[in-house]
Amino acid sequence: MSEYCRVYYDVIDDPKFKDIYPDKVALGWWLTLLLIADAMWPASAPLPYGIDEGILARLVTRQIVVVDGPMFRIKGLDSERKKRSKAAASAANMRWHSERNATASGRDMPSRAEPSRAEQSSSSGGEEQKPDAASVFYDLQGGQASAKALKWVDEMAQEHGDDAVIEAMSMHTAEGRVDLGATKSALALAALQRSKASEAKRKAADAEYQRRIREGADSMSPEQRAENMARLKDVLSGAAREMP
Repeated sequence: MSEYCRVYYDVIDDPKFKDIYPDKVALGWWLTLLLIADAMWPASAPLPYGIDEGILARLVTRQIVVVDGPMFRIKGLDSERKKRSKAAASAANMRWHSERNATASGRDMPSRAEPSRAEQSSSSGGEEQKPDAASVFYDLQGGQASAKALKWVDEMAQEHGDDAVIEAMSMHTAEGRVDLGATKSALALAALQRSKASEAKRKAADAEYQRRIREGADSMSPEQRAENMARLKDVLSGAAREMP
């Protein structure tokens, strides 16, 4: 999860926000949704309790928010977050290709006993090699990285994926130092939030399924119910006979 959320000035003149920006209650709800969605990214986010349904409908109609049952996403957030990750990795990407042999200062890129997933895929397919979390960490640290820290970054990458770790590190870097503790906490929180969102979506699907079953049962005639009960008794009797 990042420590900040970007809001661009162009929302003032954006036609989609024509009647959202002047309405401070609607603008406040949009900002609330943006903060929640940014924290939950890349997973969908759960709609907050008590949200004004009229305002939510306006945001959906103007294609600012996309709702899927109890979950939602903010339009354009995916591209915004991917741009942040790309910017954080671009410098490391250049060093990875231009300094793989040696640098003027004699520093080498971090080496590890086991190749990364990116290294394995590129060596087998001949594709251009992509910097992994360890190399990005090394670059963000200005070439100062202990073996212990690199191992820690590798472990986080194995658990959460290189892209997620690079994104989290880019949000917790200041004055040439990556706060690995904050990075790990952010990754754990994001994983927990994704898990909760997935569970909420599953429960909503189960509730919808049960609702449809109830509606189907309510629409049955007495004859259909009696027939279904007779079939169920036959199934249970057959199962009982097969028991040892």
